Amino acid sequence: MASTLLLIIFLIGGVVFLRAFRSYDGVLQFPFLMTCDLLFFLGPQLYYISNHVQVFEKYDPGALSLYLGVTLLFYLAAIAGYHSPVQRFKIPNFIFNENKMIIGLYGLILISIYGKVKLAGLSEELTASSQWTGLPVRYLFFASVGTLCIPLGIILFFKYRRSIILPALGMEVLSALSMIVFGGRRSPAAFLAIMVLTGLWFARRIKISRLAIVGGGIVFFMFVMNVGTYRHLVNTDSPDKWSKITSEVFDIKKTIKKFAKKEGSKSSSSYVDGLNGVLSVAAVSETLKFDYGVVLWNQVISRWVPGQLIGRGLKKSLMLDVNTCNKTLYDHYGYKLKAGTCMPGYAEIFGSFGFLGFIFMYLAGRLTRMVWEQSMAGNLVAQIAHFALAPMYLRFGGGGIWLLITGLGFWAIFLFPILWWAKEKKLDPHTIIAIDPVPAPGHSTK
Repeated sequence: MASTLLLIIFLIGGVVFLRAFRSYDGVLQFPFLMTCDLLFFLGPQLYYISNHVQVFEKYDPGALSLYLGVTLLFYLAAIAGYHSPVQRFKIPNFIFNENKMIIGLYGLILISIYGKVKLAGLSEELTASSQWTGLPVRYLFFASVGTLCIPLGIILFFKYRRSIILPALGMEVLSALSMIVFGGRRSPAAFLAIMVLTGLWFARRIKISRLAIVGGGIVFFMFVMNVGTYRHLVNTDSPDKWSKITSEVFDIKKTIKKFAKKEGSKSSSSYVDGLNGVLSVAAVSETLKFDYGVVLWNQVISRWVPGQLIGRGLKKSLMLDVNTCNKTLYDHYGYKLKAGTCMPGYAEIFGSFGFLGFIFMYLAGRLTRMVWEQSMAGNLVAQIAHFALAPMYLRFGGGGIWLLITGLGFWAIFLFPILWWAKEKKLDPHTIIAIDPVPAPGHSTK
C-alpha cells in the first residue's frame, strides 16, 4: 500500500512539475515550488523510509501508509485551490514615493549591518552552540533583516533605475552568498534564487535560461542531499577541500546511488524529517488529540514576543497549553525530535485539523493564486506578499508551518511600515499597471 501511494505521489507531482515548467512564470508560482519540496526534499526521505521499514514499524506498521495518504490528500487540495476561479477580493494598491522607498531600503540595510556587527563581536562560548539562545538570537534577528533588501532592491532598481540602490542590493547578495558557500545553509540558497528570479520577472519580465534553472536545481538537489558532508568539508583546513567537495558532494551519480540502493545512507539525516512526520500523524490519529490551529498562536508568541524585554514569565503565560503534534508524538511513542530537525507541514496541519486539514490547504492554494495574479498586475503590495510567502511554498510541506509565521511576520514588522510611510495615492483596485517590455537585442521599444 505504501509503495503504491508513494508512486502516485511521485507521478502526480511529476505531472504538476512538468505542467508548471512549460511556462517561464510557472517556476515562480506556488504549485511548482511546493512540488519541488515534495519531490526533491521530502520525497527522497519517504523513499528511504519505505525501504527501511524498521525505522517506523516498531511504533506502528501502518504509519507510513497513513502519512502518505494524508500527504497526497493535502497536496491535491492545495493544487485544486490554486487552480480554482480567482477571487474578486483585491489587495490594496498604491503609488509609492520613490525617495522614501530608497530611504527605507537603506534603513533596512543599517539594521542588518547592526545585527551582523554585533554577532561578529560575540564570544565563541555564545555562538558555538547549534541551538542559540539569548544575544545570538537577538542579533541574528536584526541581521536577517537584510534578506528583505534583495527582492525590494531588485524591484526598486528596475522600477526607478537609480544606481544608488545597487550598493545596498549588492551588499546583501554577497552576504547571502557568503552564508551559503561558507556556512552550507540550504534555505538561504533556495530563497536567494527565488527572490532574484521573481524580482527580475516582476520588475521587467526578465527571463533566466531554463537550462540554467534546471542546472541550478540539480546542483541544489545534490547540495541538500549531501549538506552534512559539505559543512564538514568546508570547515576543514585541508588545502584540497574544494576538490573533495566537488567529488563528494556535487557528484550526481553518488547522490542518486545514495537512495537508489536499498541499503542507502546509514545517516539518520537521510530520513529524519520525514520520519518525524510519519510518526506524528500516526500518533495523532491514534489519540485524536488535535490542537485546532492553536499551535499557530504559540508560534506567533514564540517568534515575535521579545521575552528579554517583557520577561520570560509573561511571554510563557501568553502561550496556550495545547497538545501539539510534537507533544503528542512524545507522549504516545516516547519519540522526541532531534535538535535541528523539522516537523513537516503536512503533519502539523494534520495535528491541528485531522483529515479536515485539506480545507486549510485548499484555502492556502486560493490565497497564493490571488497574491500571484495581483502581483502580475503590478500591485507592489501583492508582490511584497508573494516574496514573503514564496519561501514558505518551497519548505511548507517538508519544513513546517512555522515558516508561514516567520515569513509573513518578518515582512510585516519591518517592511510594511516602510510601505505605509511611502504610500502617496491609492489606486483603483481594478487598475492594471503595464510593465515596459524588455526590448530584444537590436530592437527598440520606441
